[in-house]
Amino acid sequence: MSVEDPSGGAAAHDHAAALRTFLAGATLEALDADPAVLEQMALELVPPDAAPEALDDVIATLEQEADGVTLLAAMAKVGVPPLARRAAAAADRLAQAGAEPTAALAHVGELRLVEAFDVDRDEPLASLSLLCRRTGDERVQAFAFTRADGSEAIEDGLTSQPLDRETLLAEVDESLEGGLRRQPVDPAEALERVTRAARSNVELGVGPTPAGIAVLQLVLRAGEVPDADLLVEELLALPLMDDDDHDHDHDHDHGHGHGHHDEDHRRNEGLVEGFEAWLARRGDRPEAIEHAAFVAHALGEYRLHEVGGDLVGWRGDELRTFMTEYAPHGLEVEADDIEATPAAVAAYLRYLGETGEVDPDEARALADVAMDAAEDYVAAARR
Repeated sequence: MSVEDPSGGAAAHDHAAALRTFLAGATLEALDADPAVLEQMALELVPPDAAPEALDDVIATLEQEADGVTLLAAMAKVGVPPLARRAAAAADRLAQAGAEPTAALAHVGELRLVEAFDVDRDEPLASLSLLCRRTGDERVQAFAFTRADGSEAIEDGLTSQPLDRETLLAEVDESLEGGLRRQPVDPAEALERVTRAARSNVELGVGPTPAGIAVLQLVLRAGEVPDADLLVEELLALPLMDDDDHDHDHDHDHGHGHGHHDEDHRRNEGLVEGFEAWLARRGDRPEAIEHAAFVAHALGEYRLHEVGGDLVGWRGDELRTFMTEYAPHGLEVEADDIEATPAAVAAYLRYLGETGEVDPDEARALADVAMDAAEDYVAAARR
């Protein structure tokens, strides 16, 4: 039960029609039968490089379905950051209206890395398999990656069905040829190899396939890699290894998502660096500058991945959505920094006005929007 690529250029109503067909076969019992099944459903509904309107359409459709809260909450747990944030906000709305997810949701995304092995020391990534186990489930699930020719960067990702450990390893052994044997690898070393390979993608400026990113995110989270979501967002912004093999018409049409040029990201970094210098010149404390720079960077990433268009071309309604719907769940600031976050947004907007990036009057009006939303943001962030 899966929806064919919802990002592949179909009209919005086609996404909804395909999703309703999917949901007709995905009964509440199916969604509650196995956390691994629910997790796979959540991963398949929307590919990581889906265009924003495809995300919006799928989420809007799920909000109208009786079982939608379960899938939305699962998508919030295992989806890539842009999708996860939108799904979380929608799931929260349904929960506030009284909807309850099925019990299987409790163990979705609860993988932990327990074992690793490789079969060819000359292929440090391509022969590596990582085994993860879900909380409350004795079965294991294998994750593996293929690498791009001539580099250690990740090209694609693969995952097995959850199986009894002995059964899974027996299947692996049967598939080996040429005298190859499984060699145990310390799980921490295996995780480091995968993380290093993903950072090679960033250095090379080319990203894995959408499936590779989805698998990578599960592994990074299972291994509790610091800043895993930030690394995934960087990968989402990169073109694929071979664009000829993948349809990216929606990227060119909308100017963001997997495959768009990374000039916008370099511009965002430059704006944030200028903002930090501006704050330092006016005498802000170092810790306040660090937090404000983090918020400013998040504003740019949100525009690139969630809104599109010009990096600093904010409208008041877009900024209020950022403040009240995204920021409380998506920024993940420390509790002590919550109160300072609206002022950091306002300061960044004033900086954009003072440096000519935005019309000064518009920048001041946008800063007022940020501060007007402060009370709602703080209340939501502290829930």
